[in-house]
Amino acid sequence: MIEGLLLLDENGRIQLANRAFAGLFDITTPVRGKNDPRGAPPDRTGANWFKASRRKKQLLGHEFRLAGLSERWLQINAAAISDGTAKRRGTILSSTI
Repeated sequence: MIEGLLLLDENGRIQLANRAFAGLFDITTPVRGKNDPRGAPPDRTGANWFKASRRKKQLLGHEFRLAGLSERWLQINAAAISDGTAKRRGTILSSTI
């Protein structure tokens, strides 16, 4: 899978981060169980979309700049995962270059 994928539980803890996500954000340590992937997103703008994705039902087409030696732009999409009673059970985020 080329797209970075992040799955959060209902408390905002990371349950899954695929290799593409780890590669996009240069994550080298396990992030499962954490509330924020340390070092990713690396700046305030990134932290804002990460927090917004946990509050909103849907976040589509958010553009995010990764600064560094080779600047890159990502497109972030997020959607809430709900059960049959509309209770939020988590969030799924995807990112593409």
